[in-house]
Amino acid sequence: MRVAKRFGLPVHTAEELTLWLASRPPQNPKPDKGGCCGKLGNIIKGFGKLAWARISGGKPDPLVVARAEVCAACENRTFLGVIEWAINAPVSGDLPVNHTPGDWDALWCAKCKCCIEAKIRVESERCPLDKWLSAEALAQQAQASPPPTPAPTI
Repeated sequence: MRVAKRFGLPVHTAEELTLWLASRPPQNPKPDKGGCCGKLGNIIKGFGKLAWARISGGKPDPLVVARAEVCAACENRTFLGVIEWAINAPVSGDLPVNHTPGDWDALWCAKCKCCIEAKIRVESERCPLDKWLSAEALAQQAQASPPPTPAPTI
């Protein structure tokens, strides 16, 4: 049982290992908080949806429109080039705020350092300042408000 010796386990045979494992209290797995792999998956998903939206030219989802409207009015949105973002993103703290877009700038969130155009397209993503409505709340709001009545034609 080289593995037992390597990890300093108090067992010498397979039977002892089985008994030792059975005697241990059950391990509760840590809840998934969307760590690195979940975040990376959301980034890939967001940029994929952004690319598809640009290629297809289809009508955007109401959730995307609602989130984009909130971000457009937010004081923490910033326009940065990818190189400028890469220099500032690893530094702790917020990104520098720049409200004037350049030729090759993308729209970023100064708080979470995410690309807003990609992040708004992933339903499971959340605003770090809790400014976005959830998909369920947006659907309830749409059901509660009656559709606008058309103007009478003369």
